[in-house]
Amino acid sequence: MANSDWFYKSLEFQNFFRGASRSLILKADFPLFTVVAASDRYLALTHKQREEVLGNGLFETYPGAHSDPNEKNSVFSSFMRVIESKDTDELPIFKYEISIGESDKKEAHYWTNVNEPILDENGNVAFIINTTTNITDRVRQEQALEESENRFEVMAEGTDVMIAVGDETGGAVYFNHAWELATSRSKSELLEFGWVDLIHPDDRGKVMEIFNAAFAKKDPWLWEFRMPAGPKKYRWLMARGSPRFTQDGTFAGYISSTVDITAQKEQQEHLAKLNEDLYVINEELTATNEEFIYTQTELVATNSQLATSEKQLINSKIKLEESEHLLTLAMQSSGLGVWNADLKTGALTLSDRAREIHGLLLDKEITLEESFELIDHLDRENVKDAIKAAVKYNGHILIEYKINNLASKTNKWLRVSGIVQKDNHGTPVNILGTMLDITEQKLNEQRKNDFISMVSHELKTPLTSINAYVQILENTANKKNDLVATSLLGKAAKQVGKMTTLINGFLNVSRLESAKIHIERVKFDMATLIAEAEEDSHASITSHQIIFAPVEQTIVLADRDKIGQVINNLINNAAKYSPNGTTINVACVTKGELATVSVKDQGYGISAENLPKLFERYYRVESGLQGISGFGIGLYLCYEIVKRHDGDIWAESIVGEGSTFYFTLPLSKI
Repeated sequence: MANSDWFYKSLEFQNFFRGASRSLILKADFPLFTVVAASDRYLALTHKQREEVLGNGLFETYPGAHSDPNEKNSVFSSFMRVIESKDTDELPIFKYEISIGESDKKEAHYWTNVNEPILDENGNVAFIINTTTNITDRVRQEQALEESENRFEVMAEGTDVMIAVGDETGGAVYFNHAWELATSRSKSELLEFGWVDLIHPDDRGKVMEIFNAAFAKKDPWLWEFRMPAGPKKYRWLMARGSPRFTQDGTFAGYISSTVDITAQKEQQEHLAKLNEDLYVINEELTATNEEFIYTQTELVATNSQLATSEKQLINSKIKLEESEHLLTLAMQSSGLGVWNADLKTGALTLSDRAREIHGLLLDKEITLEESFELIDHLDRENVKDAIKAAVKYNGHILIEYKINNLASKTNKWLRVSGIVQKDNHGTPVNILGTMLDITEQKLNEQRKNDFISMVSHELKTPLTSINAYVQILENTANKKNDLVATSLLGKAAKQVGKMTTLINGFLNVSRLESAKIHIERVKFDMATLIAEAEEDSHASITSHQIIFAPVEQTIVLADRDKIGQVINNLINNAAKYSPNGTTINVACVTKGELATVSVKDQGYGISAENLPKLFERYYRVESGLQGISGFGIGLYLCYEIVKRHDGDIWAESIVGEGSTFYFTLPLSKI
């Protein structure tokens, strides 16, 4: 106990604890509960100075927090439960008034309170870590939401318009009183049995088709349908639905309003009947004048045809000019250049913008072959191969490469697309395409990668020092048999390790995107590498049962360290995203000319919509799991490493049953 008092009152620990969350460390000296350490956040939260708190009993400093010791949900009773049970105790949300600014005015705030025991060498509670969180904003938002919902229901119940609310699954969660009157069904019946069965059979299919199409895109919808208005009688209704979204943009369902349009429909039917009568009369007039029409001279008919043709020609010309003008404006606005390569003559036609991008004079002729000389020598063969492949397979071209601008003598990056055009016999005759100057975009990407690399390097130096200090303190604590300090420093070391892993990940991403990561290929046996991964996993992962299948000799030509990094990353991910105590299976088999490695877990699984995006940079699955850290770069690094070895990587998963990650490597042919 004396050693612990010295530790918590030491200047080093006090400075360390100042940066903790909203917490206090209290001695378990019932009934005082003396404060021995307080974080800056806790003092700011309660508007207290450090000298007002340290060395004083908690309930002397915060008398309003004591309440009745016999009350189950009081802070005092929570402390007693921690001392008796030696377990963490969490109080329900409670209200406590705090002073506002420097005035005497107080304001009611809402709080959560968690108390954790710190045991001495005899297993008794020596200290208590008290953590308090102000959740006033959340409580007030919930109260405001409840008031808003109550106002909505009052308004909805007071209108004759039929109002309904649906949730994000498409199911109904609310019908107002107007729906009850219109359908002769109670709200519970409408929610249980719905209302779709009341729709006229001829309208039901169309209504569901419109709803399903709108629901898939989260778009508004509008339909008209019939519902019973008595025996063998229907009335027309018009329903309009608008999508609802939460503050973070998540789709929350639909709110709909339905009104009676029977009178309008009857009026439309009456107008339709009048139109039919007028049509009959018009037909009779047409028949009466038919003889006159057929007596028109051939000259009049010819002139009429000529006038019509001339008008159509003028309209077509105007539309063509408008289209060309719009196309020109669009091209100028986007900065696109246009190019056309004649595959028979080799002539290359460039728009003014395309010439400007290359630094060519407007009147200078150039061939396709000559244009290759403007391409950077590192990209030249790739461009030629892309054009040959497009011509051979009648396909498209989409490629990025670097050129040397003749006018400015500077390098520029281009994104070029094109499509092969054929004659009537199916023979490729020319390639028509566009080009865009993406130099600034490439420079921005390079600046971003350089910045990430610089920041990551700068962060590694202080982290290395912090890690060394933590190790020294941990060794000192072990020598003094200070279990509390050893535990806290061990946790700090883990956090430093996590930060180091994240920084190394960012460095690897930066190196990949800057083409600075080096792949050093050597021949090695995958069986040996898998055995090393098995040894490392059993030493570092104790929360899961990891089973490695026997691996036969599998010789590959690859970067041994980076392939090992891929395997370890997949195994660590499997442990991170699956419950403790479950099994992880690792295997490596030969299929044809490929070595296939698989890592299978019994985790939470990944939805089908998330599977194609798993290996994108910085992408994280929004699974609702709490406490799993990361920036979504691990699988991206795995993807880039495997791809640079001419392999493939993918995942298969069933939600609730687990996932299996695979990657392949070509077998060595040497």
